[in-house]
Amino acid sequence: MKNGLTLFLGVFAALALSWAGILLASHQQLGSLPQFKADAKDVYQVPTLVSGDGVHPSNPGKHADYTEASLDRNGFQLRNVLTMRVYADVVRRVLARK
Repeated sequence: MKNGLTLFLGVFAALALSWAGILLASHQQLGSLPQFKADAKDVYQVPTLVSGDGVHPSNPGKHADYTEASLDRNGFQLRNVLTMRVYADVVRRVLARK
């Protein structure tokens, strides 16, 4: 392949630009919403799954339990529950093979 380097650089540039576009677009759409900037000084104290910076999961103090209503509003708690469910599934599958 004569043009291998050119192909590699083209694919790399396309992936890098698409990743940057997704990151910047989500930050512009979610991170700069005025209703979240006005509500709390701490960007994690918003009642949505994504915090006020538009990138990280939220962690509002009044939704710190594992009820269904809190999992709809607390991104860190939802991430923890999903991680533990997947971990339990992996353990079940690995131990089932023995």
